[in-house]
Amino acid sequence: MRRRVKSALGDNQGALSDHNKAIELNSGSLDAAYAGHGTTKYRLGDKQGALSDYSKAVELQPKNANFYKNLAITKRELGDKQGAISDFKKVMSIDPKYVDAYLNLGIIYGTENKQEAIASFREAAKLYKQENKIDAYRYVLNQIAQLEK
Repeated sequence: MRRRVKSALGDNQGALSDHNKAIELNSGSLDAAYAGHGTTKYRLGDKQGALSDYSKAVELQPKNANFYKNLAITKRELGDKQGAISDFKKVMSIDPKYVDAYLNLGIIYGTENKQEAIASFREAAKLYKQENKIDAYRYVLNQIAQLEK
């Protein structure tokens, strides 16, 4: 809990220290400790370290869509588009209504695979509309319109 408070207050070094201690002591939920550790490393710019921690969190809790999403985003940031695509698809297989996975897939596919991007954005638009998230819905519709030009 303390590590979450530190992270929320912007004390990433303190949060990282607390995550290290939790992992070292094997206290609480190790998968969550690794995920939190990864998030803190990501915020500190250590994307390789974040990748390692998110991978461990996924290994410990393979049915956690949020852990896979974090892993996918990190892979995307590190230039591993295929790894990111695979992990976002895993998110969707765990939770078919996880709208961020569709949105991020659309962004990754972008201009390289317009049909896949449009299909991903359409699914995101459908889910945003169901959730009554109008601004996000409009954003995705705009992305589709740009790709269809």
